[in-house]
Amino acid sequence: LINALIMDNFDRRLRLQAWVIQAESVDAARGPVRPENVGEPLFEVEKSGWYWQIRPLEPGVGKTLVSASLVDAELPLPHTSSASEREGEAHWLNVTASTGQRLRIVELIGAIGDGGDAPQYSFTVAGPLEWPWAEINSFATVLALALALTGVALMAATFLQVKVGLQPLSAIERGLADVRSGRRE
Repeated sequence: LINALIMDNFDRRLRLQAWVIQAESVDAARGPVRPENVGEPLFEVEKSGWYWQIRPLEPGVGKTLVSASLVDAELPLPHTSSASEREGEAHWLNVTASTGQRLRIVELIGAIGDGGDAPQYSFTVAGPLEWPWAEINSFATVLALALALTGVALMAATFLQVKVGLQPLSAIERGLADVRSGRRE
């Protein structure tokens, strides 16, 4: 359940980044423009695993824009892959990049321009799959530590309960021993 929640959160983060990039890059008069504020500084760090790409779906119609982190590579388009999954308006794909990084890619498709014949573009965002797995492992470590400490505390509490709880029986045992030995009636 925790794994699913963390992966779902990661997917929501990727989808949100794709929406931001799509919204920030639309200029009906000029076509796609480089988004200024995408809210993730790792898009600027070369080969960070966080990438975005805006690519025309029709050849020769417009220009391809990529994040500084992507350098000179291109992301695959999930909508063209048979391994992709579709969820609403988003297409998803897990791939291994040429750098060896495992990436989760989300793609939104939208038009830039006015009218029904406006060119279609792919707005793609990728994030490293090691991020959610690092969170899952971190959570598992914290959970294991918490359960171990809880177990030790429960064992200590049980020991104290037995020791304190049996003290009246010790007094009765001493009293019975005194009666048997004749020191008390």
